[in-house]
Amino acid sequence: MEELAKIFAVYISGAAGFYKGVAMGIAVGLSPILTAISTSLGSISFTIILFFAGDKFRNWMMNRFGKNKLENNKKKFTRWMDKYGVAALGLMVSGLIGPILALLIGLALVNDRRKFLFYMITGILLWTFSLTYLADPLVQWVKQLF
Repeated sequence: MEELAKIFAVYISGAAGFYKGVAMGIAVGLSPILTAISTSLGSISFTIILFFAGDKFRNWMMNRFGKNKLENNKKKFTRWMDKYGVAALGLMVSGLIGPILALLIGLALVNDRRKFLFYMITGILLWTFSLTYLADPLVQWVKQLF
């Protein structure tokens, strides 16, 4: 039962962003595979909810969390999107600025939203598993030093 509570905590923190989920999973002592799976599922769940929630909820999220960041970076992301396309936006930006803000930016800039959602989910999986398998040995090494 205790293991299930750890997995649920990592899932919830993964919904807030996979950087938080990976850190939580390492902190509570989950294995890297459980950390990566529960973090990515949490992040993907929140991304899908936000994707299908509707314009009112997206606008509220944008005003609450991302409007200033979006306006500051819109020109850069538009130029990047014109150069590399939807795949690069979904795969790279989800890891660089986080999945929630990347989704809001993508929904504001991308016409083919389903294709963008596919690349966002793929990017979340790639970033989460990569980050988990890079961070876990590093944390274990630092623990051994001290």
